[in-house]
Amino acid sequence: MITRILFILLLPVQLCAQTFNAAPFHGMGNTGLASESLYSITCNAAGLADLSSTHLATTYQPHFMTKDLRTQAAYLGVPLKHIGAIGLGIRNYGIAQVSSFLTGNLVYARSFGGVFSTSVSANYHRFHVQDYVNDNAFSFDLGALIKLGEKVNVGLLFRNTTLTKFKDDTEQYLPTEAAAGFLYKISNILSLTTDVYYEFDQGINIRSGIAYSTADIVILRAGASSNPMQYFGGIGLKWNRFQFDVSSAFHTRLGSSPQIALAYAF
Repeated sequence: MITRILFILLLPVQLCAQTFNAAPFHGMGNTGLASESLYSITCNAAGLADLSSTHLATTYQPHFMTKDLRTQAAYLGVPLKHIGAIGLGIRNYGIAQVSSFLTGNLVYARSFGGVFSTSVSANYHRFHVQDYVNDNAFSFDLGALIKLGEKVNVGLLFRNTTLTKFKDDTEQYLPTEAAAGFLYKISNILSLTTDVYYEFDQGINIRSGIAYSTADIVILRAGASSNPMQYFGGIGLKWNRFQFDVSSAFHTRLGSSPQIALAYAF
């Protein structure tokens, strides 16, 4: 097990710990820039602007089927009458009792006429390796979402607008990204998404996904991304105020990374 973890950490593959997406977005190829959800908090927070009720959610993901290398996250979204919504997110990625990459998000989103939404996210980052490294930093993100009719959404994101970095001797970095996303609702049961990210150090990453809903209870998802090449799949179940989602990424060299998420609407 230790050998496998060391191989994962040393392999030059972007694990996207800083841009973790919850299971509903993860199952659709890690897309979500043009979607509207509680989980927009860490994707494009402008998708939180029209939240109708308070939502609370938690997620868990063991990366590449190793229970030691994992991500845990929690989200809270609260609508504010006539002035938008606020959201809180906290996420921890790392190896238990060895390393930790902690990210906290405080976001505010505002809708204008139900057509155009904007958001600003204040983020706190802390990277810690036991008895070795302890560094922290702050960054800001800007987001926007445009509804082009009832079937088409366009999302825009500028992540880390402050170009924040950790100290030079810290073996972790904060990506600076410009991204655009597209959501097309073909019908009430079928939708397509495409997100294009430009990361200043890693280049372009194209992601696409599809979702199929049956009776607004079961949602089937699939997707793919280009950099690195990965495939995704997932399923969501809605029951009363609960929503349970399961997803997994399939890396061509490292295997699968399943994830579960549970949300409740008050």
